[in-house]
Amino acid sequence: MRSRSVLSVCAFLMCCSAANADPITVTSGSIAVMGNTGGIAFSLLGDGLALQAIADSDSRVDLRFCSPCTATQALSFGARLSDFHGAGPGTVNGTYYPTLFLEGFLDVTGATVPNALANGLTVTAPFTMTAPLRGYARDNVGGNGGPVLFTVTLIAHGTATANFSSVPVNPGFPPLFMFHDVMYRFESTPSPTPEPATLVMLSTGLAGLVMRSRSRRR
Repeated sequence: MRSRSVLSVCAFLMCCSAANADPITVTSGSIAVMGNTGGIAFSLLGDGLALQAIADSDSRVDLRFCSPCTATQALSFGARLSDFHGAGPGTVNGTYYPTLFLEGFLDVTGATVPNALANGLTVTAPFTMTAPLRGYARDNVGGNGGPVLFTVTLIAHGTATANFSSVPVNPGFPPLFMFHDVMYRFESTPSPTPEPATLVMLSTGLAGLVMRSRSRRR
């Protein structure tokens, strides 16, 4: 009875490990946003990962609300990028795709910096990113992208650097500023063993205990 219980736990852990795959960590690359209406390009690089595309210029970028803003205004580095354009090669989980169309979004959670422009025209802040993405061999507009090549969630963190320009004002009025560009640069840090891998190790150990238990009974 005891052996059956342990085997049941092993099967459950193995099942959970397969169903809940770890997200892929982006360790380098960047997101570049140019001006209030300019282009938004990104590259996402990591272990077995290489993706790049252009996001719709109308995607939400909080810093664009500085149009203009004052020196004491708090600025958020958050963004949500979607509606990706352009087809190119890409690699996900070590699999290379010669032609790849991406669907999903990049959800950037950035710090809010108070009095952001009180000390200069360049502001930096930390950020994190979560990106649920799907890949297709053809553009999926109208649902014509064909079968989904992959579904993956990317996670990342890094430092964003935003630049602003001064706006001419009449004498006696407080200075005003306009958003110019921001670069989100992804960074790499050591990470612990992924949870599914830990579950596999645990289940393997439990299986060993079952075998020992059977050997003793014999």
